[in-house]
Amino acid sequence: MTELTRLPRPIGRSLTLDELLEWLKALYPWDRHFAAMELGTYNDPRAVEPLIEALDDSVPYVRSAAADSLGRLGRIPKVRPVARQAVKRLVAMLEDEDEEVIGSAVYALGELGDSSIAPKLLPFLEHPNSPHVKIRNVAILALRTLRHEPAIPHLQHLL
Repeated sequence: MTELTRLPRPIGRSLTLDELLEWLKALYPWDRHFAAMELGTYNDPRAVEPLIEALDDSVPYVRSAAADSLGRLGRIPKVRPVARQAVKRLVAMLEDEDEEVIGSAVYALGELGDSSIAPKLLPFLEHPNSPHVKIRNVAILALRTLRHEPAIPHLQHLL
Protein backbone atom coordinates (compact mmCIF):
# COMPACT_ATOMS: atom_id res chain seq x y z
CA MET A 1 0.00 0.00 0.00
CA THR A 2 1.42 3.36 -1.03
CA GLU A 3 1.30 6.21 1.45
CA LEU A 4 0.05 9.48 0.03
CA THR A 5 2.31 12.44 0.59
CA ARG A 6 1.35 16.05 0.28
CA LEU A 7 2.88 18.33 -2.31
CA PRO A 8 5.36 20.86 -0.89
CA ARG A 9 4.07 24.41 -0.73
CA PRO A 10 6.44 27.14 -1.92
CA ILE A 11 7.75 29.46 0.76
CA GLY A 12 7.31 33.19 0.31
CA ARG A 13 5.04 33.13 -2.73
CA SER A 14 1.64 32.00 -3.89
CA LEU A 15 1.18 29.21 -6.35
CA THR A 16 0.69 30.26 -9.95
CA LEU A 17 -2.46 29.39 -11.87
CA ASP A 18 -0.57 26.70 -13.80
CA GLU A 19 0.77 25.18 -10.56
CA LEU A 20 -2.72 25.11 -9.06
CA LEU A 21 -4.08 23.40 -12.16
CA GLU A 22 -1.44 20.69 -11.63
CA TRP A 23 -2.29 20.45 -7.92
CA LEU A 24 -5.90 19.81 -8.87
CA LYS A 25 -4.64 16.47 -10.23
CA ALA A 26 -2.62 15.57 -7.10
CA LEU A 27 -3.03 12.22 -5.39
CA TYR A 28 -3.47 13.70 -1.93
CA PRO A 29 -7.09 14.95 -1.52
CA TRP A 30 -6.18 17.96 0.64
CA ASP A 31 -3.88 19.22 -2.12
CA ARG A 32 -6.75 18.96 -4.61
CA HIS A 33 -9.02 20.73 -2.11
CA PHE A 34 -6.48 23.52 -1.62
CA ALA A 35 -6.09 23.95 -5.40
CA ALA A 36 -9.85 23.98 -5.96
CA MET A 37 -10.33 26.66 -3.29
CA GLU A 38 -7.48 28.82 -4.55
CA LEU A 39 -8.53 28.67 -8.19
CA GLY A 40 -11.67 30.61 -7.26
CA THR A 41 -9.50 33.60 -6.37
CA TYR A 42 -7.69 33.88 -9.70
CA ASN A 43 -10.52 35.44 -11.72
CA ASP A 44 -9.24 33.61 -14.76
CA PRO A 45 -11.51 31.76 -17.21
CA ARG A 46 -8.82 29.07 -17.63
CA ALA A 47 -9.72 27.80 -14.16
CA VAL A 48 -13.31 26.98 -15.09
CA GLU A 49 -12.94 23.75 -17.07
CA PRO A 50 -10.59 22.08 -14.54
CA LEU A 51 -12.97 23.08 -11.74
CA ILE A 52 -15.90 21.57 -13.63
CA GLU A 53 -13.88 18.36 -13.94
CA ALA A 54 -13.18 18.51 -10.19
CA LEU A 55 -16.94 18.40 -9.56
CA ASP A 56 -16.59 14.66 -10.28
CA ASP A 57 -13.83 14.10 -7.70
CA SER A 58 -14.33 11.05 -5.50
CA VAL A 59 -13.80 13.15 -2.35
CA PRO A 60 -16.79 15.26 -1.23
CA TYR A 61 -14.78 18.16 0.18
CA VAL A 62 -12.93 18.52 -3.14
CA ARG A 63 -16.27 18.58 -5.03
CA SER A 64 -17.57 21.15 -2.57
CA ALA A 65 -14.48 23.36 -2.95
CA ALA A 66 -14.73 23.20 -6.74
CA ALA A 67 -18.39 24.25 -6.64
CA ASP A 68 -17.61 27.12 -4.22
CA SER A 69 -14.87 28.38 -6.53
CA LEU A 70 -17.13 28.20 -9.55
CA GLY A 71 -19.60 30.31 -7.60
CA ARG A 72 -16.92 32.88 -6.79
CA LEU A 73 -15.84 32.96 -10.45
CA GLY A 74 -19.49 33.44 -11.41
CA ARG A 75 -19.42 36.85 -9.73
CA ILE A 76 -16.69 38.09 -12.11
CA PRO A 77 -18.26 39.63 -15.24
CA LYS A 78 -15.47 38.52 -17.59
CA VAL A 79 -15.53 34.95 -16.24
CA ARG A 80 -19.28 34.47 -15.69
CA PRO A 81 -20.15 33.46 -19.28
CA VAL A 82 -17.51 30.72 -19.18
CA ALA A 83 -18.38 29.67 -15.62
CA ARG A 84 -22.01 29.18 -16.63
CA GLN A 85 -20.85 26.06 -18.47
CA ALA A 86 -21.00 24.44 -15.01
CA VAL A 87 -24.74 24.98 -14.48
CA LYS A 88 -25.91 21.60 -15.76
CA ARG A 89 -23.31 19.73 -13.69
CA LEU A 90 -24.09 21.82 -10.57
CA VAL A 91 -27.82 21.07 -10.94
CA ALA A 92 -26.95 17.36 -10.99
CA MET A 93 -24.99 17.87 -7.76
CA LEU A 94 -28.22 18.85 -5.99
CA GLU A 95 -28.79 15.08 -5.76
CA ASP A 96 -25.40 14.40 -4.11
CA GLU A 97 -25.45 12.41 -0.87
CA ASP A 98 -23.15 14.89 0.91
CA GLU A 99 -24.82 17.94 2.49
CA GLU A 100 -21.76 20.17 2.07
CA VAL A 101 -21.60 19.35 -1.64
CA ILE A 102 -25.30 20.17 -2.06
CA GLY A 103 -24.89 23.45 -0.19
CA SER A 104 -21.91 24.43 -2.33
CA ALA A 105 -23.82 23.58 -5.52
CA VAL A 106 -26.79 25.71 -4.39
CA TYR A 107 -24.44 28.61 -3.58
CA ALA A 108 -22.66 28.34 -6.95
CA LEU A 109 -25.94 28.19 -8.87
CA GLY A 110 -27.07 31.39 -7.19
CA GLU A 111 -23.81 33.17 -7.98
CA LEU A 112 -23.79 32.08 -11.62
CA GLY A 113 -27.00 34.05 -12.09
CA ASP A 114 -28.96 31.67 -14.30
CA SER A 115 -32.50 32.28 -13.05
CA SER A 116 -33.86 29.36 -15.09
CA ILE A 117 -32.56 26.99 -12.40
CA ALA A 118 -34.37 28.76 -9.54
CA PRO A 119 -37.30 26.28 -9.52
CA LYS A 120 -34.78 23.52 -8.76
CA LEU A 121 -33.86 25.36 -5.55
CA LEU A 122 -37.43 25.71 -4.27
CA PRO A 123 -37.61 22.20 -2.78
CA PHE A 124 -34.86 23.16 -0.34
CA LEU A 125 -37.27 25.70 1.22
CA GLU A 126 -40.02 23.17 1.87
CA HIS A 127 -38.91 21.64 5.14
CA PRO A 128 -38.11 24.31 7.73
CA ASN A 129 -37.32 21.73 10.42
CA SER A 130 -35.31 19.42 8.21
CA PRO A 131 -31.70 18.53 8.97
CA HIS A 132 -30.80 20.59 5.90
CA VAL A 133 -31.20 23.99 7.57
CA LYS A 134 -27.85 25.15 6.20
CA ILE A 135 -28.87 24.20 2.67
CA ARG A 136 -32.21 25.96 3.12
CA ASN A 137 -30.42 29.13 4.22
CA VAL A 138 -28.05 28.98 1.24
CA ALA A 139 -31.04 28.41 -1.06
CA ILE A 140 -32.74 31.51 0.36
CA LEU A 141 -29.66 33.58 -0.44
CA ALA A 142 -29.33 32.02 -3.91
CA LEU A 143 -32.96 32.77 -4.75
CA ARG A 144 -32.49 36.33 -3.54
CA THR A 145 -29.42 36.68 -5.74
CA LEU A 146 -31.32 35.25 -8.71
CA ARG A 147 -34.25 37.63 -8.05
CA HIS A 148 -36.68 34.84 -8.89
CA GLU A 149 -40.09 36.43 -8.32
CA PRO A 150 -42.09 33.15 -8.24
CA ALA A 151 -40.03 32.23 -5.16
CA ILE A 152 -41.37 35.17 -3.15
CA PRO A 153 -44.44 33.34 -1.74
CA HIS A 154 -42.18 30.46 -0.70
CA LEU A 155 -39.78 32.87 0.99
CA GLN A 156 -42.61 34.82 2.69
CA HIS A 157 -43.90 31.56 4.10
CA LEU A 158 -40.60 31.20 5.98
CA LEU A 159 -40.98 34.57 7.75
